[in-house]
Order: sequence, then structure tokens, then C-alpha cells
Amino acid sequence: MFQNWSCNSRVIAALCLVLLCGGSVKLFAQKDVDISTSLDEFEVLGQIKLDPVFKNILLDTGLMQSVPAISFDQILKYQTNLYVRDYGSGALSSVSFRGFSSRHTAVFWEDMPVTSSMNKTFDGGLFPTFMAEEVSIQYGAAGMINGTGGLGGTIKLNANPEFKKGEVLKFEQSITSINNASTGIMYRRSNSKFISSTHFSAQYGANEFAYQNPNEQVVKEQKMLGAGNQILSGQQKFLWKLKKKGILKWNSFLQSGARRMPHLTYQKEVAESQNDNTLLSNLNYSRQFGTAQLKVVAGLKASELQYQNEAIALNDRGSERAAFGQFRVKYWLFERLKMENAIVYNHAFASHPEYDGGQQQIDAQHIQQASFEWRQWLFHGLIKTQVIDDNFLPVLPSLGARWKSKKSWLVIKGNGAYHAMAPSLNDLYWSVGGNPDLKPEKGWTGEFSLSSELDTGFNYSVTAFLSSIENRILWQPQSGGVWTAGNVSSVINSGVESSISYRKLLWNAVKSNIILNYSYNSAADSAGIQLAYIPAQRIALQGMLQWRNIGVTYGQRFTDKRFLNSDNSAYLPSFFNATLGVNYTLDTGKEGRLVLGCQVENLYNEPYQEVANRPMPNRYFIVNIKFIKS
Repeated sequence: MFQNWSCNSRVIAALCLVLLCGGSVKLFAQKDVDISTSLDEFEVLGQIKLDPVFKNILLDTGLMQSVPAISFDQILKYQTNLYVRDYGSGALSSVSFRGFSSRHTAVFWEDMPVTSSMNKTFDGGLFPTFMAEEVSIQYGAAGMINGTGGLGGTIKLNANPEFKKGEVLKFEQSITSINNASTGIMYRRSNSKFISSTHFSAQYGANEFAYQNPNEQVVKEQKMLGAGNQILSGQQKFLWKLKKKGILKWNSFLQSGARRMPHLTYQKEVAESQNDNTLLSNLNYSRQFGTAQLKVVAGLKASELQYQNEAIALNDRGSERAAFGQFRVKYWLFERLKMENAIVYNHAFASHPEYDGGQQQIDAQHIQQASFEWRQWLFHGLIKTQVIDDNFLPVLPSLGARWKSKKSWLVIKGNGAYHAMAPSLNDLYWSVGGNPDLKPEKGWTGEFSLSSELDTGFNYSVTAFLSSIENRILWQPQSGGVWTAGNVSSVINSGVESSISYRKLLWNAVKSNIILNYSYNSAADSAGIQLAYIPAQRIALQGMLQWRNIGVTYGQRFTDKRFLNSDNSAYLPSFFNATLGVNYTLDTGKEGRLVLGCQVENLYNEPYQEVANRPMPNRYFIVNIKFIKS
């Protein structure tokens, strides 16, 4: 691996030279251009600007704040059409897009990737909702703009406080009937030039829940004992407003988690435990230079994971260190033509006994993109050059267009792209089954959508998509029962996604906020067989009605059956899970308010499993108290 460093460094240096030379020539050629309208898009405060020709959504903060801040994956289950694979209360939870697996989902925290380079996954059950103030979801090829986006899509987690807001204090406490609890505290202080924002979250409890066990001869209710968790998370942000239209941000995140996983339905005692420790830190600098914008991000990630399984005498421990850098220059050739050059660099090093020591992975990319507006049209093009270790991918293109009616009642978007993703370190270097000769997965994807962007409160979106992965990486059994990683033929993902949102003031001062999602997804291999754990149909509903001081929230989701093997002979049945909550708001004076709430999970007490043999709780209750002062 180290012998490839000199080659990679020469490629990276060449990309830097192209960027700096190309950017500087164009910047100095446009001093007299009037682009005041375009400068409104300057992301100097890190505000999320959704890419115009791709499908993107920004999660509704009102709905996010209306439910208890338990874990991030619970928000995604009811407010999006993403597929969340939950391994049980207090266990791993992974997220996937459009028939892709969770390893094809990239997750960014404050503009740096946080997905594990060892297994390419992100555990949504660990990240507390209390930390996520802004969540944007980018589908398919939209992830190319981030540089290290997954083939399926990208999730971005941000907190973007505003200057001149004075003091803000938030406190939240939740207690459940299954002996779990969570605590969240946020304190923010700001003036015209400085912001300090501090978050603390604690999740703890015994996780003692009742569940239906279908493995018995007669399905009966049992009680989970011996499981539990303690997850402590802290987040600190400092922002400085510098002279000459510049912003400097320092972001840090620290987490320590200890979990005893709920046992499988055919087990009698808890055998699995997992300890996670993570440190994230980065500096983010942005500045405006006349008609150009500069953004630089430099970050570090350090994590350790220990997994123990007493049933098979396994004690697995690994650690990861990663450095990330991003350099972007956005500029205008003239008012309607916007250009951007970017270099994105990610260097990960992991240590694990199964690697026979330590292994590293280098992913460097140069991105050149342009967008042109003409009347009601916007055209977008992108070319990415990528180096993944010793694999050189010179041209990864993307093209798209958008047409918007004058009153935004109809917005038409279409795009297509060809992009790539590196194998995980486990795929490459696991001592038994790893394959250092694996090729990067390369895939093309396209989508076509009809939507509206009206300000009347009612909006819709319908998107058709089609994608394929070449050199798909799969672990498969060989002679002698040994599983090995290899590149296989392509997998075709196709389907339709639709959503309706309704945010309006109704009769007698009743406020409504409702989001309904439906998706149909076919994910078939070369033989036309639906892939395991990919439901064909999903429905997700999240709604809130507010009348004076009383609020009612309701969530409902349907997940179709999921096949468990390659010949589709075994499957998990579909389920129709629901949640209901009621809260009451008290005005405490001096810009403070107290919110008292109660929520019912698994409202209809439906027995179900999201992963085979992983029990899910029967009906249980959450009591929630929030205090906000601003």
C-alpha cells in the first residue's frame, strides 16, 4: 500500500495545480461583473443549499422537535422514504437508499465524512436526534458534489447557529416504560461576531421490553432481560466572523457508548456487547473574494470499536484514524454561469488483528462543475477525477437540467451520472476472505422528477429512478465453507418515489404539518431475483396538528416483506407500525416555554421484526419534558 503513496501524491499535486491555475485565471477576469443576485447564495454561514437538478430534501425541523430526541434513525423511519434496518432496541441501525445497501450511504457531519472506512456503514442508533439541528438528504448522483458521497445517496448533519441571537437554552428529559431514558442540554451564546454552542446528550437504561417470540412452538410474549446501554455524547462549536466577509468555524464531537445488545429470539441470555468511542474535529473556513467564494475544511476522525460475543467466544477490537481535507472555489464567469473547482482528500488508517496489523486507504478527487441559467431553465454539468489507492478513474461525469414554471407549481428535473466507490478495508484486508485485488464499485444512475415548490403549504414530488452497479462487491461462500469478497456482475435498481407535504393554518387556528411518502423499489441481480432485505414497497407518514397549546403527532409506516436469501424462498412478513404523541406547552415568561409530552411507540402492539431473529418491543410509552429559553 505504501509504495502507491508516491504515485498518488503526484496525481494529487497535479490536480491541485489544475485547480489553482484554472481558478485563478478565471477569477481575475471578471472584476466588473454585476452578480449581486447570485451572491445571495454565498454559503458563508454554512447554510444548506440544495443542489438544483437532483432530488434533495431538508427534514422538517418542526416535526423533528415535536418528538422525543431518542436517536436519529427514528426520525428517518417516519419522515423519509429511506430504508432503515433496525437490529433491535438499543442495537445497530443502518440506512440505505433505493435498493442499495447501507455501505452505499455516505454520512457527513459538518462537511466531513463520518462513515466507517472499515465497513462503510454509519450506525444511526448511536447519533442522538438532539445533536441534529439541520438534516439534508441527497439522492443518487447528488452525492458526487460532496466528493466522497455514496453510490446510493448522502445524509448531511449540520448545526448552523445565527449571529446576534443572544442566549439560547434547551433542556430535554425522556423516560420510557421499558426502563430507558435520555437527557439533552444545549446552551448557545452569540453576538455580532462570535458564537459558542454546546450540546450534551446522555442515553441510558436497562432496555427491558416485552416482545413476541415466533421461534417458540406457540407464539408467546417474553421479556428482554440483561440488555442495556449508556451513550454519552458532547458537541462544541465556535464561530468567528472575520473581517472581509469571512467565517471561521471549529466543530468537535465526542462520544462514548457501551451497549449490551438484546439477545436473538432463539437465545435465552444476552451474549453480545459493543463499546464505541469516537472523536470528530474540524476547522471550516469560508470567505468571499469579490465575485468568488472560498471554502476550506480540514478534519480528523478517531474511533475505536470493541465487539464481544460470548456465545462464540469472540472479542473483536479495531481502531480507525482518518484525515479529511476539502478545498472549494466557486466563481462566476458572468451573471448566469457559475463555476466551481474542488479538491477532496480522504486518508484513512485502520488497525485490526484481522488485517495482520494496520492498513490504509487514500481517496482523492478533483471536481469541476458548472451551472447555467437561461430563462426558466437551469443546466448543470460535473466532471470528477478520482484516485482510490492505485485505481485511477479519469472521467466520472454527471449531467442534469431543471425547468421551473413561473409560479413554481411545476418543477421538472432530470439527471444522469456515472460514479465510483472504494471497497472497505474489511473487503480488502480481512485475513480470511478479504481480497486486495478488488476493483472499486462503479455505477451509473439516473432520475426524472416532477414536483412543486409553492409557498401555499401544499407540495408534491414524484421521482422515477434507475441505477446499476458494476463490479458489485459481495461476500459469498466458497468450497470448504469459507466466505470471500469478490466483484460480481451488475445489480439493477429501479423504482418510483412520491411524497406529499401539507403545512397550513386550518380552521380555528389549527396548524397542520403532514408529510406522506411512498416508494416502490425493485433491486434485482443478473438473474432477476430481488436482493435480500430490500422491501418492494414502503409507506411513511408523519403528521402534527397544533391547536393553541396542545399538539398531537402521529406516525405510521408500512414495510413490505423482505426476502432473506438469494432464491427468495424465505422472508420476513410485512408490518404496519405506528406511533402517537400528545404534548402541552406552557409559557413560563421571559421568552421561555415548557413542553410536557407523552408518546406511545408501536401503538397497535403489532408483533414484527425488521431483521430476522432480532426482537422488537411491544407497545411502550415515553414521557417527555422540554424547556426552551431564547
